Amino acid sequence: MSAINVPGDFDTIALALAAVDPNIPNTITLGDGYGPENVAISINDITITGPASAEGIVLTVQDGITGLLLGGTAPINVFDLVGNDNNIAGKAYPF
Repeated sequence: MSAINVPGDFDTIALALAAVDPNIPNTITLGDGYGPENVAISINDITITGPASAEGIVLTVQDGITGLLLGGTAPINVFDLVGNDNNIAGKAYPF
């Protein structure tokens, strides 16, 4: 598994996703106050986690992507491409 800090290892989620090995699970940890960013998720088995202060994060899950996990308390918005059959599941906020 690969652990990546944004910012830190990469300036944005998009840059981190472009650099990960898509053949292994990857975890992207957002820093305090990170955001905003709109990014397409086109790699399987990605975990994105961060604190509540990481705001304005919008993820669009591309067709056929599986294994997107959200952790932490960051208020991350997740959208599916219209007309695709991705199932989006996650925890509700607040807990």
